[in-house]
Amino acid sequence: MSSSDPSSAAVKTGDKNHINNINKEFERDGYVGPLDVISSSEAKFALEEVMAELAEPNSNRFKLHLFIPSLAKIAHHPKLIDAVSQALQTDKILLWSSDINIKPPHSKGYFAPHQDSTYAGLTPPSKCLTAWVALSDPVGMEEGCLSFYPKSHKLGQLPHETAIKDENNDSNDDINNNMLSLGQYISSDCLKENNLGAHSSQQSQHCTIQLRGGQATLHSFYSVHYSGPNKTNHPRIGFALRYISGGDIVRQSKPIKEMVTLISDGGIVKNSDHLTLENFDLEPKLPLLRHPTKEEIQIGYKARDIAMKRE
Repeated sequence: MSSSDPSSAAVKTGDKNHINNINKEFERDGYVGPLDVISSSEAKFALEEVMAELAEPNSNRFKLHLFIPSLAKIAHHPKLIDAVSQALQTDKILLWSSDINIKPPHSKGYFAPHQDSTYAGLTPPSKCLTAWVALSDPVGMEEGCLSFYPKSHKLGQLPHETAIKDENNDSNDDINNNMLSLGQYISSDCLKENNLGAHSSQQSQHCTIQLRGGQATLHSFYSVHYSGPNKTNHPRIGFALRYISGGDIVRQSKPIKEMVTLISDGGIVKNSDHLTLENFDLEPKLPLLRHPTKEEIQIGYKARDIAMKRE
């Protein structure tokens, strides 16, 4: 297990939007980016709201879009949803989960090579993707941006190993610093068997995508990806959103019915308050065209607590 891959890599920077045909590139490589979603000033404002919330007692980093207005606007932003719609090839979209991802300055934490599909409990994973929006600026190689293995999504589900963390054992640092919740990772042997990374015969074994604040990447739940530690003087902070195809296409394997946010129903349902889903329960949404009331924000807090208990 390693925080980085020594093989040569293609690097995309956030200086301009590289994506002309999202559907074609996503289907080919399993990821796209950088995508221009919001302005740097909007990203900065969202970051300020996030940090204020996380400074509160008993706060956590999950599903903040249910009660933080700036994150709700990102989750529903037309530019982002248009890209997600093209990648998933549907205009029926649900937001299954979201979280804030933080790497403190000069920290050792990294994300080992993995697939988001492994423990999500959603099927088919090919109809699920993660959008990663940079809130801090920049999110480059030194900050620990995302790297992807092109076409790895076509391999389907790969086996993952899990490692038990022991913070009292300094010799266990490589395992302890893996920021994935269960310490999961794809072994080097598995990467080799599937011709990935340093073991690939391709000229470019992985693609690193650097972002500016307000830019995003999309990647398939099957896409193998990783990120290194933050070696800079400032925190690296992103907003990760897990979108899935609607229309009862995606099902869950967990026994308790989970909750999702309705993003787009394809224009079929005029009043989403009366929409029911077979596989999920719907979460309340903040208003996007006006500032929410205190009551609406409190409803969002309560919905987040209920949703977290079901996961």
